[in-house]
Formats: sequence, C-alpha cells, structure tokens
Amino acid sequence: MLDYLADTNPEVFNDLIDKLSKWVLRICNSDNSVDADVFDEVKSFISIDFADAFGFKATIGPVRQFLNKKDEEFYQVKNQDQSLNVYREGELEIEVATVHSVKGETHAATLFFETKNHKYESEHFGDQLCGEPYIHRDGEGHVLPSLKVAYVALSRPKYLLAYAIHKDRFEKLDREKLKKIWEIIEI
Repeated sequence: MLDYLADTNPEVFNDLIDKLSKWVLRICNSDNSVDADVFDEVKSFISIDFADAFGFKATIGPVRQFLNKKDEEFYQVKNQDQSLNVYREGELEIEVATVHSVKGETHAATLFFETKNHKYESEHFGDQLCGEPYIHRDGEGHVLPSLKVAYVALSRPKYLLAYAIHKDRFEKLDREKLKKIWEIIEI
C-alpha cells in the first residue's frame, strides 16, 4: 500500500511519512497510548488525504466507526497493566519486545524470531549468518538496513542467543558453515 501511494501520489506519501514520525514521537511522550490530538490528526488525514489518494469515501462502515470514535477509554490504554508483553511462569519473566525497543539494553538471553521486510533476514544476509563478511552489491538496498537491525537484536544477550528460522529457509543456507558458528537445534 505504501509503495502504491509513493508511486501514485508522492506528495501524500511524503506527508504521511513526515506525520507518522511526528505522531509516534508525540505518542511516546504522552501519558496515554493514544494522544487525543494525534488521534484527531490521524482521523483528519484518513478522511481527507488518504481517502482522496485511494479513492474511497470516509463514510464506509468500519472507516466511519473509527473516524467517529470519541470514547475517552480509548485514550487510556497506557494506564492499564504495562506488563501485557511479559510471559510469566513461576518466578520466570520473559519480555516479548521489538528490536527497536531494546536498543541499548543488555539481556541474559535473546530469542530472535526472523521476520519479513521485503525478504526474511536469512534471505537478506544468510551468508553473514554463515560467517561471510558483508560486501555491498548494487541492487541489495535492503541488506544493510536488515543487518543493522539484526546487529541490535543479536548483540543484546550476555549468555544465550537463539535465532529462529523457518525450516524451509534454513535448508537453503549452508548447514556445514552454520555448524561451525552455531549450535543447530531443530524443533
């Protein structure tokens, strides 16, 4: 959807990217999960710019329901239990977090689940998982940003690092090279 918007309406796309970054910062600095002013600005953007760019009417059922939402409880999510992303088993607590939210932290252990951003990480930098140095090649614009995010994730743990790759993608990697660096456990 963003690619389509960038191709068909670059002005609206650039405006959206600019506003998203500002909205995220304001939400992060707010006492509530959803800053009321940000919410109103998002609704305005959807009903005017976004609707025009994609050629839909803001009167469509679910869109209209979202745009008409006024419930004050909607803004109070942050004040609820902040431990929703923590798994507890007895005294053990495991926090589930995004890579970006743990930047600068140190953990006893990290389990990195591979995700997809254009391609899965093992498809972007499988050679580096096998111990090969990264060499930039034209046309690989997503590899270096993926490596940087992976670096943040993989450099957090003090004792244990686990990297979860789906078997289908794992089988495409050089298992012999991987075994020299990683302990491979199939689940």
